[in-house]
Parts: sequence; C-alpha cells; structure tokens
Amino acid sequence: MAERYLYNQRVRNAPIRRRLDRRFLSWVLVSACVGTVVASGFVYSARCHFEAVALGYETQQQREELERSAERRRQLELERSRSLAPEDLEHRARRLGLCDPEPPDKAASDDKSARKPAPRRARTGAR
Repeated sequence: MAERYLYNQRVRNAPIRRRLDRRFLSWVLVSACVGTVVASGFVYSARCHFEAVALGYETQQQREELERSAERRRQLELERSRSLAPEDLEHRARRLGLCDPEPPDKAASDDKSARKPAPRRARTGAR
C-alpha cells in the first residue's frame, strides 16, 4: 500500500485561465473606498481630539497667567493706597524737610486786602 501514493513526485496541473469577475472586483473596490472613508474619519477625529487637548492646556496656562496678573494688580493697588495714605505722605514730607503750613498772620492778610487791584487794560482789537 505504500507504493500507491507518491509524495515525492511533482505533479504539474494544466494552467487555468479564469475570467475576471466584475462583481467581485466592484465589491473589493467599494470595500476599499468604505475602509478609506472610515479610516479618514478616525484620523480626523483623533486630530480634533489632540487639538482640543492642546487648547485645554493653553487655556489653563492663560488662566494661571490671568490669576498671577490679578494678584500682582492687587499688590500694586495695595502698595499705592499705602503710599498715598496721609500718615505716610506726612512722614515722607518731613523726611524731605517740609513742614506743616502755618496759618496766615492777621497782618499779612491785612496787607493783601490793602493792595490795589491792577488796572485793566483796554481792549485793542476790531470786532
């Protein structure tokens, strides 16, 4: 029985030429187009997702910068209000050598009222 099967011999079959099946070819082309559209949709979706994540990070950084700017503004306003406080202004003025204004003397106010007003100039000009 071992002689019945010859596994070592090469068998050459006759070549067969089949016609191209148009339905199969159209099915393959439609499947390839649908696959391309689906893959493109996934790529576009991933791109949108990554852009959204990047915008989220950028927005967070801008929020932090806004908070830092607001804190700096509060500090500057507090410093300004402290520097414009009457006690601080008085202290700085004395350090510069300025002193409190003294009330006007009675004699000095009499001299001012005794002064004559300056004479008015006559208008020279055509109207």
